[in-house]
Formats: sequence, C-alpha cells, structure tokens
Amino acid sequence: MIFKYEWLSRLINNSKGIWGVEIPLGSSHVSREVLEASNQHDEVEIVCIQDIGGEYKFMKDGGELIDLDLHSIVEKSIVAAAEFQRQCVRIVIDEFHLASFSIKASLIKTAREIQEKTTKIPVQFVFCGNWSYFLFVDEYRKSNGLTSSPAAEYKNVILAPNMNSSDVIKILIDEKLLARPSDIDMIACSFLIEQTAGDGYLIEKAIEYLKEKSGNWIDNLESVLQELSVAPDVIIEIKSRFNSLNEDSKIDLNKILRFYKLVRNFDSIDVECLWLSGLVVVQNIESSKKLIQIASPLISTVLRNNSENIGLKNIAPADAICFERDAITSAAYRKVAQIENLLRNIVVSEWFFEFGEEWQKKINVAKVPAFVGESEHKLIEFTLQCVKEELRKMGLVNSGTPEEESSVTLSKRPRSNVEPLLDSVLNWKKRQEEHHGVELLQCNIMHFLTTENLEKLLLNKTHPFCGDDKPFNKPFLTTALDEYRAIRSAVAHNQPIGLSALSRLDKLQKDFANWLTVFSAGVNQNSDQ
Repeated sequence: MIFKYEWLSRLINNSKGIWGVEIPLGSSHVSREVLEASNQHDEVEIVCIQDIGGEYKFMKDGGELIDLDLHSIVEKSIVAAAEFQRQCVRIVIDEFHLASFSIKASLIKTAREIQEKTTKIPVQFVFCGNWSYFLFVDEYRKSNGLTSSPAAEYKNVILAPNMNSSDVIKILIDEKLLARPSDIDMIACSFLIEQTAGDGYLIEKAIEYLKEKSGNWIDNLESVLQELSVAPDVIIEIKSRFNSLNEDSKIDLNKILRFYKLVRNFDSIDVECLWLSGLVVVQNIESSKKLIQIASPLISTVLRNNSENIGLKNIAPADAICFERDAITSAAYRKVAQIENLLRNIVVSEWFFEFGEEWQKKINVAKVPAFVGESEHKLIEFTLQCVKEELRKMGLVNSGTPEEESSVTLSKRPRSNVEPLLDSVLNWKKRQEEHHGVELLQCNIMHFLTTENLEKLLLNKTHPFCGDDKPFNKPFLTTALDEYRAIRSAVAHNQPIGLSALSRLDKLQKDFANWLTVFSAGVNQNSDQ
C-alpha cells in the first residue's frame, strides 16, 4: 500500500503499541488521515477529548458524548472486529492536548494495561494533538519518580507533517480554481507550501483569498501572500501562537529571527514547544542535533513587522530580509539549463549537419577579448612606466631622448587583444580542468560557451540560424533571446524572480520547441521530395 506520508506507513504497518502523534498549531487534525490509511482489515475507532464544563468526555464521530472509559471502547471494538473478521483494533484519541496532565497520564497508563491483558487481537492506541512528548515525560517523572517511564516510547512518537503540494492541488481542484495542473501549477503549489511551510491555517486563508480574485490563481498568488502578511486575522493568529510560548521559547525565537538558523539538542523541550507553536520548522542534522529556523517567509514577515507589539527585540524588518524562494528559483535554474542546452545543441546539430567534422571551426565566426591569464605583471609594469614618465615631465628623474620615451611608452601599452571564440572556449575548458577546484563530468566545449557568445553564434550572419530554411525567424529569436537574457541574469544572481517571470521562461521554452517543431516539419517535407 502506498501511503500519503511516511509516518502513516510506520503507524499502519505496525498494528500494536502506544503511539503519540504531535501536531503543530495550524495543522489540520490527522485522525482522518489515520482512518483513510487504515485498510479494511483494521477496526478503527476515533474519539476526541472534550472539556465539558470542567468534566472531560470523549466525543465520537457524529457528536455523541461518552464517558472517558477506554475499557468500554476497546471491548466494543473487539466485538466488532470479531464480527467483521478484522485483524487489529486501532483506537485514535484526538485533541489529546485538551486533557489535563493527570487525565493524559491516566489514559496512557490505562492503554498499557489493556494491551498487556488483551491477547485475542492486537490493540493499538494513537494519541493525537498539540501535545509535547518531552514535556509530558518531564511532568510524568516529577509525579511518578525517576524510575517510572511514560507508557509511550520515544520511538513511537511521531511529528505529524504539515500539508504538501498534493494536498494543495486537491483543494484547488475541489474549489474549482484548477482543472488539470500544469508544470507551472505544480511549481506554484510548491511555492505556496514553501512560503507558508504547509501551515493548514495559512493555506486555508490563501485559498479563501484566491477564491475572491478573478483570473488565473497563479497570477494572484503572490499578491495574496502579501495581503495575508498584513491581514488582521492572520496577525492575531500568529500573535496568539507567540503568546502560547513560555519565556525560554520566546527568547529562543528572538535568537532564531536574528541568526536565522540555530542548532539545538534533539530532546530540547523548548524546541519541541516552538515546533508545536507552528512558528518554526525542525530538521534532523545529526543523531543528537536538530536545525531550527522560522517556519516560513510569511510567518517571519508577520513576526518581524509586529515584533515591537509582541515583545521581540531588535529584529530587522521583513523588507530588508532575503527570504528563500527555492520553489521558483530551482525551477528557473532547471528551465534555464534546459533552454541553454537546447540552443547549444541546435548549434552543434545544424553545423554538424552542414559542415560535418569541421563544425567546431565555425565557432570562430565570433571574436572575443583575449584572456589575460597570469600576465597581470605586464599591467603593473605599464603602470610603473606611466608614473616614471610623469616624474620625468616634472624633472624629478632623468629623461631619455624623446625617441626613447616614445618607443618605451608605445611598447609598454597593452593592446586591445581579441581571439577567436573557439580558442577562448578551449582555453577556458583547459583552465577549468587544470586549475579549478570543481570536478566537471562529461563536459565538452559547448559547456564553456557563455550565454552572450551563444547568442552571437545564433545571430551571426556568416553561418546563420535565422531565415528561410533555417530554424528561427530573426525578429522572433532576437526578442526571445533579449527576454531570456534578462531573466537568466536575475536567476544567475539569485534575485527574487516572481511566478510571472517563471511563466515567461516557461513560455520561451515552449516557443523554442514550437519553432523547432515547425522547422523540422519543413525538413521532413524537403527530404520526402
């Protein structure tokens, strides 16, 4: 069975044990995920803890309130399992964080007792909610002594993930904002997940705002994210999460906002509380270490713009921070590489078709400035000579004859050297292979052709790629290359391009493919004749 999340596979494939599922604020409940992932051989019962006027109750699906009696629930589930020939019983307790510590401890201890006594069929308990395992362990040991261990083992505690791109795609389709997702739709979904860290609350708000807009959802996405960063209800939500933190966690959050990424021990209660607040994300980097940072650019923006109001000190404003936009930039890098390699390969293919093994020599239709290399000392000598000439004019050093001065000056001036492009390319390749610290694999001379020099070859008049019986129309190609060069420059310098620029890059890629398709159709007709 293919599971939506890795944690679900761990849970469902193990039909026994006591499991704790920790859910950060902003995430949707995972109990429904557990139910949907369970197969027909599992008897599943989901109950939520409710505080009814100070008295705790279980609420079943449908709203029925029952006593907080695990024994009764398990007995009924075992009977149903026997009747329908189920292989295991899975009891899911949702909203576990709403219970007091004593109720939590009592329920988990009861679950262990039931498991130890039940031999007819495997029984699994899953405690889901915005609860801290490490904090529970700490309180449990304070109440029961250091020799007592909590009924749930750490290996069975799962940090539930936030939403992913597939979840967003499904919502967009359900809300009629999308029919059939394209490549750009998928990238935009990844971007939305990146900018919100898949926070269920923020995703829900983004979809709500998008539904109010006209036009393509991709065109509205970035403006919606900007609107969310100043939306009163979003600000209230993030402030509420911040206020839920203890003082130590607030201090750590202040440090994360200042230093962006910090390393902490895996069993840090403060880190767990920060993660549960939905304000940070946690990444395992070593067996005993975790890397933590603010959950998303949107959350960081809200925190930074409201830092003084919520008690954060000396935090740089959001508009001065370089936020990651990896979903877009990685896609742009990929498209740039695909476009550039396509154009490089067209040069090779067409010239090889026309000139055979002599095709490489045709690269010399362009001339480029010669590489100075290790001769910078010549420039220093020339500079010194200029200084001496000025000193001679001032009478501070002995002068030679006018002829000698003229001869020396002319011989020392650097010339405006150019070299054939092929020589430049081969020299660059050689320098990379001999002196550079980067290992290059399966490279050829075309990999050492800059974008500007590639453009020179494509638009050259000696062996043109534009015109009748050629791959491209020159006005179209010139315009396309101008636009491509501008976007490529922004991508290469890690500038924050938007989805609109990525869409233009995607259109350019399709234009090149369409033009070559039309050209290839003409080639096929000519060859048939």
